[in-house]
Amino acid sequence: MAESKNVQIISSDAFAKEAERGIRGAFLFFGEEDFEKEKRLAALRASVMSAEGFEPFNHFKISFSGASNMSRDELFSSLYDALDAAPMMQEQKFIEVRDLSLEKIQSGELDALVSACKKAGDDTVLVIFCRESELLCGYRFEQSATFRKISAVATPVRFAVLTKGKLAAYAKKTLAAENITLTDAAADTLCEMCACKMITLTGELSKISAYSTLIDGDKKVIDENTVRDICSESATEEEPFALVDAMQKWNVGGMLDVLAKSKDMREEPIAVVAKMARVYADMLLIKSAMNASMTSFDISKKLGMNAYRVDKYMTSLARVPIEIIDRALEKLYELDLKLKSTQSDAWTLIECFVSDIYMPKSLR
Repeated sequence: MAESKNVQIISSDAFAKEAERGIRGAFLFFGEEDFEKEKRLAALRASVMSAEGFEPFNHFKISFSGASNMSRDELFSSLYDALDAAPMMQEQKFIEVRDLSLEKIQSGELDALVSACKKAGDDTVLVIFCRESELLCGYRFEQSATFRKISAVATPVRFAVLTKGKLAAYAKKTLAAENITLTDAAADTLCEMCACKMITLTGELSKISAYSTLIDGDKKVIDENTVRDICSESATEEEPFALVDAMQKWNVGGMLDVLAKSKDMREEPIAVVAKMARVYADMLLIKSAMNASMTSFDISKKLGMNAYRVDKYMTSLARVPIEIIDRALEKLYELDLKLKSTQSDAWTLIECFVSDIYMPKSLR
């Protein structure tokens, strides 16, 4: 695959349409939704692997897991051997590269991976599969040297968190196939309780399906109260649309989604701003400690903050200059004054603040 200077990240839906028409070369699967990633990979594998019984010659799965009995050099050699192999009894071979964290990849290994992607021709579909933790979609992640290098030779496909609407439709359709009706309110509540994560939702749907066998009659209806009674609620920190998570991702779309939800829930605008102030204050403290070369353990101990929360903050702030956080706090102070001293619409003021902080300068 020839190196491209201008690379555009495509969505999972756009990739699915391209895959139907037939694809070739190297692809980078990344993003927050690992469950959807696995489903798309399985569908792609099935479409390429048309010669039954010839899987050993056409399907190559190369895992860089620490549990592998091969060295890293041997694994890269296996990757090159797979690329050199000719497909048998079908048009293309299918190569999966897994368990290779681009967050921690060494420069030499990155160069080797780039070279491998360049070798992927018309007879090859190569997928570099990155879990959410193996390539973080943080602040300006697409501008990092690692991402620029790999996305120049492997088409980047982002599997973002699905909207609540899509998840609710999926839940209703899945249960309808078993003659179970999930009400609109029940579907909405279920998505909220599952923190809008597909993998969690799938488990809870299995639970609802099992529960429905206890309902007499052919018409089985699951309402909101039933969902609350039998389904488990995910931890608040795992909620992808929660305020703190959206702020850590430094994404204007995610922030506006959170504001829309807060508005629908009739939260007090001043209370939302107060929550944002606490998050920015934590960011400032942690970023200052990072600049002072303090470790995650030291920061956690010094601030009395949960170690997991500290790690999440440190990851999200790795590429964020402290000046950005300073400016956000200054603008938030101005916003708080406006909310308490003007008659302007509160939510509009907050949305303007979000646009000012999170949009690139060229779009403000």
